[in-house]
Amino acid sequence: MRKNRIMRTIGGLALLVATNFTHAIVIPLDQIPDERAPAQTTRPADLAYNEGIEAINRKDWSAARNAFARSLQHDPRHNEALLGMAHVAAQQDKLKEAEDWLKKALAANPQSAAAQLSWGRFLVARQRYADAEPALKKAATLAPGTVAPALALGDLYSSYLNDPKAAAETYRQAVAAAPEHAGARYGLGMALLALGQFPDAEAALKRALELTSDNPLPRLGLGRVYLAQGRHGDAMKAFNDVLASHRNLPAALIGRGDVHFGQQNFKAASQDFEQATRLAPQNAEAYLKLGMSLQAQQKNVAAEKAYLSAIRVDPKLALAYNNLAWMATQDKARHKQGVTWAEKAVSLAPETAEYLDTLGWAYYRAGQAAQARDTLQRALAKDSRSADPHYHLGMVWLALGNTAEARKSFNKALSIRKDHPEARAALARLD
Repeated sequence: MRKNRIMRTIGGLALLVATNFTHAIVIPLDQIPDERAPAQTTRPADLAYNEGIEAINRKDWSAARNAFARSLQHDPRHNEALLGMAHVAAQQDKLKEAEDWLKKALAANPQSAAAQLSWGRFLVARQRYADAEPALKKAATLAPGTVAPALALGDLYSSYLNDPKAAAETYRQAVAAAPEHAGARYGLGMALLALGQFPDAEAALKRALELTSDNPLPRLGLGRVYLAQGRHGDAMKAFNDVLASHRNLPAALIGRGDVHFGQQNFKAASQDFEQATRLAPQNAEAYLKLGMSLQAQQKNVAAEKAYLSAIRVDPKLALAYNNLAWMATQDKARHKQGVTWAEKAVSLAPETAEYLDTLGWAYYRAGQAAQARDTLQRALAKDSRSADPHYHLGMVWLALGNTAEARKSFNKALSIRKDHPEARAALARLD
């Protein structure tokens, strides 16, 4: 068992391109062909609405609000004016008011794709993801063959509902609606990457790159595809190409750091991750990976600082708690703290066998053998393919005075990994 065990992310953390949905309530109506933009009419309500749009373009929120209000005086059910009021309220951080206007738009025009799409995007911004899904689905149904609802729904599946299969299907609909839409191609590529369909992901991302060569996202995605396949040279080139034109882009630095980490060049990895934390001090991923690269160099004090910074940014980052706990098990003075951190990791991700293994070992190191036994047995019930938990359970059986069970556990560890030195040494001590 390595004394410096590090839990690694699977394939790296996906790059999420955040959209400020809360401040993007109004949907461009030319994306919803079944709703005619009021600029094509001369109705007083539409003329006032057009004045509101002009005011929005100037970021004159007061004038926009007044114009939309006049539009609604002429036509209280004017869909676009209702959405315009929601947009202005959101821009002014009046989120309850924005929600009220959106509900009025839905009540007045329940079959409006723009209203359903705006409502869905607002719900995403409010982290009400399960509620957003039916709204976005309805928008896509009301406006078949249009790209905006499909993109919004694909982003929801990809970034928030963790359903890459549904995301890929939805992005394919967006591509069918707009074959030259780079964002649709990019979304499809990233969803296919999450599904492990690397050749198709690469093809989609390369097409996205052709369509928007100046945008770094397709190259970043390609770097992730190459990295997932162990193509370190191609991945390094992709991330370096991004950094050549976007030298301070944290996602590219994190990507290159991941390549260095995969090549076990931990010093170079930590340099890239550290630069990313300086550029993006609210990026939990950068701190987490900085901690991992420092831990790999046995710089545990600095690694702990990085992990704690990651938790400060994202208190639900189970991997950071797990790695902190593992380091604490190596320090006799910190075994109790190790248990606390390990318990936190398991509380956040109770189905993760590796975290249960760490918790079991932390209990053992803290002298809580019975709890260690129960926890390690839970870990092995979830995944028995790794040698370390079997070795750990063997040590716990010894602490409980059951040498027969200990011998079984050590032998099991060696059957999985013949070169496991700690299990072999422990078994030799029993002979």
